[in-house]
Amino acid sequence: MKAVRNLVAIETFEELALDDGRKLLLAKTDEKGLERFRELLVAERIRDAARRILKLSLRGDTFTVYLNKQVAFAGHVSFCEERGESPLGAIKLEVKVRNSREFLDWVAPSSKR
Repeated sequence: MKAVRNLVAIETFEELALDDGRKLLLAKTDEKGLERFRELLVAERIRDAARRILKLSLRGDTFTVYLNKQVAFAGHVSFCEERGESPLGAIKLEVKVRNSREFLDWVAPSSKR
């Protein structure tokens, strides 16, 4: 929970128990809740890389990326694969949008403009 809250402001959350004993946290927020994530992309100078990753992750009206949980716990952003790169498991971030281009320009504006 702390790792997720370091990246986004959570409006509501729900904890689900999985069959194998693990717990899954479903957190919901709005655009304002992603301000911190946006600020981190700019501060850490990774917005161009983030922009590329987000573009590749877009399916329909949803961006789906995975973030390293240990790095998020420390208050930073590091994209990773769904499995293997984050020993504690990855944080799955899904963002459903009305206008993907507008969202992309807001969350990870190109530094080349």
